[in-house]
Amino acid sequence: MAQLATFSTLPIGLILAVALSAPLVAKTKAEQLDAVDLTNFELGPRHAQWLAGPIARIATEQERTAYLALTDDAAAERFVEAFWKRRGPNRTLPPSGPKHTFDERAEEADRRFSEAATLGRSSDRGTIFVVYGPPTTIEYASSPTPGGEPIEIWNYTKRSAPGLDGKRPESRYGFRKQSDVTEFFSLSAARRLRRTPTLGRRPPGS
Repeated sequence: MAQLATFSTLPIGLILAVALSAPLVAKTKAEQLDAVDLTNFELGPRHAQWLAGPIARIATEQERTAYLALTDDAAAERFVEAFWKRRGPNRTLPPSGPKHTFDERAEEADRRFSEAATLGRSSDRGTIFVVYGPPTTIEYASSPTPGGEPIEIWNYTKRSAPGLDGKRPESRYGFRKQSDVTEFFSLSAARRLRRTPTLGRRPPGS
């Protein structure tokens, strides 16, 4: 079997060229975006996990690959600035544009969904909240395991506006508290759950 070249053996210019020319591979399932895989360990603490959470869903596959190939914080700063410039105004009066929406929702997600050592905006619920805004309704399902935490289900309608990724949200997202952190829960694996609906209920704090 031929040996594959690794990023560590390739010039940085070639890495960026390949990343930006590669075809877009859509990842529609939030669970596929793992925080460890989105961490750039070449960067300092401020920038290492910039991709983790909602940014990973807003960025294209090419942008994610290019950011993970960066090797210094100055380049990361330039990348982030260019990232938001491509998506609209950042400093207008009154504030508007994707960056302003992102910052507002991120602050609200930190307030609502921070758990243990996980900042709200980087949590699974916070990620969906920041990208798509609050759900239309929330309902709860009994746990598939005796004594387990209930399943929290966020519902969006066909009329829900496109998110910061330019796509409409999926109709339902499931979450379940595991230990100290609430994580994604696959609803396809729990289709027969007995649900206790709370139709019309908004997320706490809204």
